[in-house]
Amino acid sequence: MAGIRRAGMVRKLFWTAETPWQMLIEEARLIAPGADGVKMQCDLLSCQNAGWQGVTLNTTRGHFYRAALEGLTAQLQRNLQMLEKIGHFKASELLLVGGGSRNTLWNQIKANMLDIPVKVSRRRRNDRRRSCAVRLVWHRGI
Repeated sequence: MAGIRRAGMVRKLFWTAETPWQMLIEEARLIAPGADGVKMQCDLLSCQNAGWQGVTLNTTRGHFYRAALEGLTAQLQRNLQMLEKIGHFKASELLLVGGGSRNTLWNQIKANMLDIPVKVSRRRRNDRRRSCAVRLVWHRGI
């Protein structure tokens, strides 16, 4: 959920509220993996180096958005690895729910970086409530 909010923050920096998400996705899709060296440190609250590195005069807003998606996915990867270590398991797939799951570019970035199949829930109606329930169970250690 926090990752989606951060992606929304990037949207506000470079596009108007009326700009369709698909336009952002298509601009980022034109940028090669690695965003030509542009990186986003996504741990905005606890890192003194939060923000973008590798920005040049040739950097476009597509670079910023792709770097944000890749940075958020790298953070997801670190969190998943920690969860696997603590829980003594190995994830075999990632099930995505909610609005961010409609971003096919981000889904592909996740599949590539995590090296596991990424599936999107077909159920849209109660996905947000279900993901909140999962977070609550995780938070309470149930």
